[in-house]
Amino acid sequence: MRTPTVCKSPSSTKAFSLIELLLVAALGAVVFSVGALAFRVVAGNQRTAGSWQTVFPPQAVIQNFFGASEPHPKFEVPYIDSYVAPNFGRCNQADILRTRFLEDVEKSIAVFGLPRASNINTIRPPRLELRGVLPQALDTPEAFRSFLAANTDTSAGAANFPSFRGAPPLTATYPMTSGTTTSTVIGPVTNASIFLIQPSGSNSQLWVRAVYEIDYINLPTDSAVPTAPDVNCVFASVRRYVNGTLTHYYDVVYRGSNISQAGPPLVHFERSSRAGLSEAASIQKFKKAATQPLYMIWWPDPGSATLAGTAAGTYNSSDPQSSYSQHEGQTSYVFVVPQFPAS
Repeated sequence: MRTPTVCKSPSSTKAFSLIELLLVAALGAVVFSVGALAFRVVAGNQRTAGSWQTVFPPQAVIQNFFGASEPHPKFEVPYIDSYVAPNFGRCNQADILRTRFLEDVEKSIAVFGLPRASNINTIRPPRLELRGVLPQALDTPEAFRSFLAANTDTSAGAANFPSFRGAPPLTATYPMTSGTTTSTVIGPVTNASIFLIQPSGSNSQLWVRAVYEIDYINLPTDSAVPTAPDVNCVFASVRRYVNGTLTHYYDVVYRGSNISQAGPPLVHFERSSRAGLSEAASIQKFKKAATQPLYMIWWPDPGSATLAGTAAGTYNSSDPQSSYSQHEGQTSYVFVVPQFPAS
């Protein structure tokens, strides 16, 4: 039997005409052109006066942080162009560095965090000579600081690290050199260097995987200083060095802030088994770690509009939180890091 022929309605074979296709293509070109122009305008005006700021930290600090710096065309001194918080592009850089930091910690056998009042650290070597010191003796950050101070290769730089257990002191003295003159100054302890030690192939050396540095620089307004900002500012940065070379970093400027809002960069918790030895209350309250010593570390948050945290909670002086309550509501970049990750 012959299959019946199916008749298609005229509407089923209808398609766009050439004129209609040309019209749609022309409208699409207009839409994409407008979008491209809008993106170009936004990108070209992204660095507005409200989103970035030129700051003038001390020349020695810029040199220590980033190496050589071109002089400012107007003031003829080194400068840094940084973005004002909140800035989510800087958050992306901070996220990348956070991931890098956690990976470095995972591959390390020891972490030694040393607070600083100074903004300068000169100890970023790939190797540290033990010179007869047993690695097992370096069981606290204070023991590591003492080791650096006694080592002829690092004794000068170690003068920037104050002695501490638990929480760093609020202020500390450190040497400052201007020209040929070196004087002792005092400053708030808001900065830190974190040394990550990796497995070593030598019995006489510690091998340094990386050194991370946290720094806050106070930049107060001063009508008598042409390079001073128009309001009180704090320039904050976190940087990673390998063999003295800067590999990763982020920075941000907090306008309307001051250094007193920064708080300690880290605290150190000792094993709870040490609580059996009664010591000063400021040390005793940090003997809380159950199985191995650890740090709490805080980085500046580029996504926060201000350096100041929220209203601090009420803590007894015997609570460790009383030493770092300034960080409440301040930053989302908080780390709990074991002192001996590989153990």
